[in-house]
Amino acid sequence: MVFISTGSRNPYASRNGKSLRVSPRLVGIFAMSMCLWLFALVAVVEESPDLKNEVTQEERKIGLRAKRFINKEKHWLRDRLGTDDETKGRTGPSSNEPESHPWELTQLEDIALRVGPNDLSIHIVFSTDCTPYQHWQSYSFFLAALRVRQPGRVTQIASGCNEKEAEALRSWFEEQVQPLSLRFGLHLTPHFSAVKDENGKATGEDYEFFNKPYGLKHWLEEGEGMGIDSSGLPWRHDTIVALLDPDQILIRPITGHFQSPYDVFRSGDSQEGSGYNKDSSKTMSGETYFTVRHGHPVSQEYGFHDSWRAYASVAGLDSNASKVTT
Repeated sequence: MVFISTGSRNPYASRNGKSLRVSPRLVGIFAMSMCLWLFALVAVVEESPDLKNEVTQEERKIGLRAKRFINKEKHWLRDRLGTDDETKGRTGPSSNEPESHPWELTQLEDIALRVGPNDLSIHIVFSTDCTPYQHWQSYSFFLAALRVRQPGRVTQIASGCNEKEAEALRSWFEEQVQPLSLRFGLHLTPHFSAVKDENGKATGEDYEFFNKPYGLKHWLEEGEGMGIDSSGLPWRHDTIVALLDPDQILIRPITGHFQSPYDVFRSGDSQEGSGYNKDSSKTMSGETYFTVRHGHPVSQEYGFHDSWRAYASVAGLDSNASKVTT
């Protein structure tokens, strides 16, 4: 342990214009006394379970104060998700708290899920309109993300709502979805479905699928925590963004890493007559796994149509689907 003491003659150190001279020995004794006092305090805390527990509880209260409102919604979450026989009697950290559902996140779990594996920044977005049909689909999507412990943020992009619909959607989201996780968000955009002619004038017709690409663009530029810098690049240029539809229910987390043997990659042209894509067992780089990164996006086929009959193309050469008989 090293103590550094500096001495100086300061004419302003006393009212009489004289310098106060402090003995280095006294400074050393005082510093040593303070250190011994701190060591003794730490020892007392370590040896006293009650005192240590009290300090830990105070730290936990401070760290979780920002999420108090989630605790107020535990009854609401339990009633809507329901509980089965296996979860009856399960309680939270305190016996005074209501029963929790297995899908429900603890505060620490929610914080830990802010990023994906290897600290990957992940953002799942899905595009909707303001109809009741996609309203319940959106709720199912958020619940599925909660159930599979989807890391990163999840945001609903709702396009074309009128003022009344927008207010109702905000109110519903704050009451029904926000308590599930602070990582869930809502972004409202203008109406993008109007069809325009070659002169840029509206034709009076709508093409509702315009909402998806233009809604995504609006979120990238105007969304919470998003934006474009002066060079034209997004602020969060390293964030992995996955664009889905509200009826695409998650059955496992999307992380940006695709390494499962059940993931079939497709690229290039199919071999004539084989029904098998020449690159379906590997990525375009010849790798047996794939990680989303700059210049290397990944997507899923929209529909199989009748290609489901080509088992090797859909499920791989060794899939048991090819062994099924009628």
